[in-house]
Amino acid sequence: MNKIIKFNSGLRLVLQNIPYSRAVAIGVTVGVGSSFENRSSNGLSHFTEHMLFKGTKNKNAFEIVNYLEMVGVNINAFTTKEQTMYYTLSSFEHIKDCLEILSDIFFNSVFDEKEIEKEKGVIIEEINSDLDSAVTVCINNISKAYYGNKNYGLKILGTSEKIKEYKRNDFLDFIDKFYTSDNVVISIAGKLDENEAIDLVDKYFNQVFDNRKQTKIHKDIEFKFNSKVFIKNTKQSNIAIAFPTYSAMENSHVRSMFNYLTTGAMSSRLFQKIREELGLVYDIAFFSQTYTECGNIVLHLGTSNNLATKALENIREELDKIKSYGFTDDEVKMGKEQLKLKVALMQEQAMSVMRTNSRMVSLFNKGLDIDEELKNIDDIKPMDLLNYAKTYIDYNKMASSYVGSDPNLDILKSFK
Repeated sequence: MNKIIKFNSGLRLVLQNIPYSRAVAIGVTVGVGSSFENRSSNGLSHFTEHMLFKGTKNKNAFEIVNYLEMVGVNINAFTTKEQTMYYTLSSFEHIKDCLEILSDIFFNSVFDEKEIEKEKGVIIEEINSDLDSAVTVCINNISKAYYGNKNYGLKILGTSEKIKEYKRNDFLDFIDKFYTSDNVVISIAGKLDENEAIDLVDKYFNQVFDNRKQTKIHKDIEFKFNSKVFIKNTKQSNIAIAFPTYSAMENSHVRSMFNYLTTGAMSSRLFQKIREELGLVYDIAFFSQTYTECGNIVLHLGTSNNLATKALENIREELDKIKSYGFTDDEVKMGKEQLKLKVALMQEQAMSVMRTNSRMVSLFNKGLDIDEELKNIDDIKPMDLLNYAKTYIDYNKMASSYVGSDPNLDILKSFK
């Protein structure tokens, strides 16, 4: 079972003891990502994440990582559309070392101008790497096609041109607005003494926070249903199609099962038809992009340039069948068993438990309840999936993204 503590500062802590584990995972999650930005601040969430590893009042960049790696600790971070997480994975003996370093980079980073200039080069190379990946460009562009050039449509990394402009004060202002006690969730999972963990978080975080509160950002969300085309000399056409669904705040199991039964299993509908029967693709997958205020599902595939239209026409045909007849009882039974396995596996490793609990507390102010999750999965009926398909696979409300060498390919036309 997990335990949630809310400190007087507004900081939230979620703990889950895993007695059989020898490891402990710690995540410090800030409720800010690229969807909180605009075009003048795009990429700043991710750039700030990088800069927290570039020196504090107490340690330089090398000392931060070397201090932990010398005792077998992994430390890293990532940024999404809505969150930034700094995390460690270690043996349980080093929980104090991990929280001490995470606190140091969180509160004492100096944002040295020379380090900022060096890190600009690192991030620009990261951006260039993404631009060389047809899949990454395709997925980034589907967000822009669907949400436009703001909030959820902005790239997490930003643009090279914008990255070059940032100065020290930009980071300090950003930290002041978003790195506040009421906007942070700390999640710890693994072998731990709960009282010790609470005392350490109180010492290294709760007592250090000042009285600042998060700056609230209004997100003007507008669905565009556009097409984005990126002409690139490739052997494959990378295609993404997005449909609107509901936000992460609503029950996601029907959506997850739809994704699984269409493309997630080797026996799934589109996998069997488009790959196994027709041999048109290697990869084809539905996946969810779910956020606190909105959500969508994306179908991504890669196929030879001369086969793209045929693949799209057959995908449309299979989706029409699903919208008309849904899935069989046996398919739904299989989907339930697979989703229940996924939930069970989420509880097997300290890192996955930590990340799941962090997300649950951030969204719902509660940790993961396994029994509740399993019941929600068992309650899914074939009619739920049919209604989902009829409601959300709407060809009049779809966006598309294309990366390939055919400027004349009209993805949306295949669905009209």
